[in-house]
Amino acid sequence: MMRKSVLTIVGILFLLASFPVCTFSQEAKSRYDVLLERVKKGDQAVDYREMRFAYAETSRYKPYGGNRSDLVKAMYSAYYDKHYAKAVEDAEKILKDNYVDIDAHMMAGVLYDLLGEKAKSDYHGIIGKGLLQSMMASEDGESLKTAIKIISVDEEYILLRMLGLKSISQSKLQIDDHRYDKLTVFDTETNRQLDLYFSIDIPYSWLEKSLKKSK
Repeated sequence: MMRKSVLTIVGILFLLASFPVCTFSQEAKSRYDVLLERVKKGDQAVDYREMRFAYAETSRYKPYGGNRSDLVKAMYSAYYDKHYAKAVEDAEKILKDNYVDIDAHMMAGVLYDLLGEKAKSDYHGIIGKGLLQSMMASEDGESLKTAIKIISVDEEYILLRMLGLKSISQSKLQIDDHRYDKLTVFDTETNRQLDLYFSIDIPYSWLEKSLKKSK
């Protein structure tokens, strides 16, 4: 009887050992962490849109508040003063908390190029462009139906800047249970004015939950 029990235990241990070590650790990781790991290993096939939305599901996601704005100001201030090493340090600090921050990746790409580190420059440039393109991968923002889904208001203005558009006015809209930002912008290339719509459901939902917790 005892011999049979020992054999049973040995059999169970053998089966457990036969599973890949990564099986349980992968399950413990968030969807964002898995994608982040792939990006850091240079995987250019990552879906950056999925990665942005996955980040918004983590505890690190804080679309309002935090020290990002201070770090962004410090980064640009150091850049304009030609203190490139300091500026890239600030960019890396932003990315430590939020690796889907488009502005930080684009600036890191520029800064590492100025510092003569081409490999790092190319790496951050590819990620920055991938994240930026992912914003308009499924929607063009020209109507409420095709409103661009963002995870922070910062993404709206980063997109405008990269497209060469100047913001004229902004208004908030609520249609049923959905919320939008409507930005009237001026296209400096075509000299025409147009409206762009952004879906702000993700950051607004975070804000609502945060306010309920603080009560």
